[in-house]
Amino acid sequence: MLDVEVQELDTGVRLVGSVTSGLQPEIFLADTIENGAGYVSYLAEPAHFDQLVRALEELVDSWADSDRHSCGTSCYRCLRDPGNSPYHPLLDWRLAADTLDVVRYGTPRVDRWAQTRRLAVEAAMRAFSWECDDPGADEPILTTHRRPLRVVHPLADHLNDPGGAVDGDVFNLNLRPGAVYLTV
Repeated sequence: MLDVEVQELDTGVRLVGSVTSGLQPEIFLADTIENGAGYVSYLAEPAHFDQLVRALEELVDSWADSDRHSCGTSCYRCLRDPGNSPYHPLLDWRLAADTLDVVRYGTPRVDRWAQTRRLAVEAAMRAFSWECDDPGADEPILTTHRRPLRVVHPLADHLNDPGGAVDGDVFNLNLRPGAVYLTV
């Protein structure tokens, strides 16, 4: 939209305190050039910001189209660039797309995790000898060696069931199954 290099803008999340609601995440966008180049001021204008968000939605929708994009988590065509190389193992286009949806609509528009969730559940069943009645469910429950594990969306509130089930998100079950194993 601006025809600028990635390193000319910076983005991130910071926690902002409020007397009424405690700490809340705030997403920011900033110029990296000293004294600013005016890119963010331009993008902050309502018409330009709306254009930017629509372009972002089109971009993340293209990532979900397997005919146009086929990486498993991230690649140099979607999220990776040399500046974020330490984070490459943690980047996932589904998580980025769902974050945009949550910011814009309050919830993800579609379930982008269905296939990944099913494959991660099946892999955990094989690796850890766990059982699951329905690996394709929206929130499958695995029978583990200690207590049930409910597989939830990565952005879901992780509230453990008082009946003993513990929540584990599909992002970590897919990329860090050993860490999820240790929680149950």
